[in-house]
Amino acid sequence: MTDPAAPLDRYRPRSDVSTVPPQGDDVAKRCPLRVQFDVHPPFDTTRAEPSSVDRLRIDDSVTFGDRIFAELLAAHPGAVRVPPDGTAAEREAATAAALAQGAPLVLGGRLPVDEVGRRRGGPDVLVRAERRPDGRWAYHPLAVRHRLVLDAGQPPTPDAAAVVAPLASPAHADARTDPEHLPRLARAHLLLLAHHHRLLEAAGHDAATPVGAVVGKEEVAVWARLDVPSIRQRWDKRRAADETALQRYDFEFSFRLDVLAAAAEGTPLVEPVWIGECTTCPWVAHCRPQLEAADSVSLLPGLGYEQWRALRRAGVATRADLARLDLRSAELRDAYARLGDLAELADRAAALPADTPVAELLAPPAATAGPTEVAGPADGAAHGAADVGDSGTEVAVEVDPEVVERRAAAARARVDQQAATLAGAGVLRTGDLGSLDPVALALVGQPIRSLADAVQGARAVGLGGGPLLRHGLRALEVPSADVEIDIDMENGIDGTAYLWGAWVDGRYHAAASWDPPGPAVQAAVFVEFWTWLEAQRTAAAAAGRSLVTYCWYRGAESRALKEGAAAAAAELGLVDAPAAVDDFLASPQFVDLWEVFTTQLVTGGSHGLKVVAGLAGFSWRDADPDGALSMVWHAEATTDPDPAVRAAAQQRLLAYNEDDVRATAAVRTWMRTLPHLR
Repeated sequence: MTDPAAPLDRYRPRSDVSTVPPQGDDVAKRCPLRVQFDVHPPFDTTRAEPSSVDRLRIDDSVTFGDRIFAELLAAHPGAVRVPPDGTAAEREAATAAALAQGAPLVLGGRLPVDEVGRRRGGPDVLVRAERRPDGRWAYHPLAVRHRLVLDAGQPPTPDAAAVVAPLASPAHADARTDPEHLPRLARAHLLLLAHHHRLLEAAGHDAATPVGAVVGKEEVAVWARLDVPSIRQRWDKRRAADETALQRYDFEFSFRLDVLAAAAEGTPLVEPVWIGECTTCPWVAHCRPQLEAADSVSLLPGLGYEQWRALRRAGVATRADLARLDLRSAELRDAYARLGDLAELADRAAALPADTPVAELLAPPAATAGPTEVAGPADGAAHGAADVGDSGTEVAVEVDPEVVERRAAAARARVDQQAATLAGAGVLRTGDLGSLDPVALALVGQPIRSLADAVQGARAVGLGGGPLLRHGLRALEVPSADVEIDIDMENGIDGTAYLWGAWVDGRYHAAASWDPPGPAVQAAVFVEFWTWLEAQRTAAAAAGRSLVTYCWYRGAESRALKEGAAAAAAELGLVDAPAAVDDFLASPQFVDLWEVFTTQLVTGGSHGLKVVAGLAGFSWRDADPDGALSMVWHAEATTDPDPAVRAAAQQRLLAYNEDDVRATAAVRTWMRTLPHLR
């Protein structure tokens, strides 16, 4: 064991991890309990084969990776492809030989096991960097992922722009800033690259500048610095406390090594918590019953690990515990969060007589500047000072009276907002602050976006999961129109939207293609659907009838419409389509019913359409309706050699999509007929 008197180091294991099996490149991003169960199963079990969805995703990833590898090998004759079917030792030896000879690219390599760091693996591609002082070649890691890694948009600062390099010259030295795109690299990508950089360090092939890249659907390398603060610390929410990708990786990886060491000794460090990863975890059948039996507060939507931890520290472990919190105090905690520290205000109030007006605690601070104020050179320049001292010298600079007045006005406005917020919660005197729920005050500053929502969700669960009208609302409002259209999109494993469905006036309309997915299919299906929808909008306007189009969660449908319009412009020359779609999405004719539901109703359960439609009494005709499984059906519908199988899969997808849009309509009807909500 490590010395308990040693200073705390968040980035290194605290236990003796020398007997922990070396861990792969996905460990740092995974749930610690899943990592533990993968090494120390909670019961004797035979690992299940990948599901059909997992297999489809694996095959898709392999196909994409093979295509990128082929392009790289064609463009770089000196590149080395490590045979994928060799043993681990053979692949390590082949990789070591390629690195020793300075191959410009090494594809599919495996680096030596880092025995000290207890890590193993290798990046998809190793890209040669500089010659190191010790004579070895340095390399950067590059990952290949079949997903988008760029977002179109104007970067807020030059440093925020994407740094990209073409596959013809993917090295970091050849990368250039793209002023029209932002990087779309997830934290998981950065942790993956950090793992491989640490392996390169252990192997003696790390570069002086720690960077890594991801090649996505755009088929360019998007580079990222691994030593620049970019990830918010879990224990300190100040922007100044951001960590680098390497620091976050070291923290996450070392903690999981500690988890494995403790589990081996029979003293587990972690317990089940419901997080987003749980739905795809092979151990969910083991953890979920424990969470249900314990009434874990993490089962509420929106409460992940950090929220669970904060609540637990405040003595709230179960949904029943949370339901007992005072809702008024929770609402005030949420509303006051952007105005000041409610807990600190309550502490100061405790030292005053209970009948003291709260306004006395809210007096604006004294002006921070009079006719002059002390400033450094930068401040002086900002204020237009005539005389600025040498670097580092503080000087007195004149302050514009208008600046002083603006500061004072802002302070007064803030105090007015604070007073109004407190008064709205019935807090007028210091004694009122003393009556607030101490648990709500203990959760001030903790990473819980809406404590009031969580309290109401817990109460809804206690009442059987029926919807409650969200706090602060008096009535439920659902947008309506003379013509109401429900829409839904289905996409393949590569993201191609191959099917748009609509439900209007009791009839189903579909636009679909069963050709191999790609931009041409995306464009053709979009044009067919958009032409139909525009005809509906035109006819309604001509008849003087209002029209609203509903979807469930605008993120998916709006992105698919934008991508379809972009494909139509690129493939078919319909250059006006993107602007037309943008106008439609910004209009009142496009309504996100998920947003209507979640901003007004609380159930304490999932907000997925399958769950909410079930509350409305709707059920799908398919025995196993699942959005992920529909990608498997789509593969059958487009690639199966048996025409009967293809036809059956196509009909299944059409029926599934029809039920999706009928479900949205059912939820609308149900929401409008709900009885008086508590």
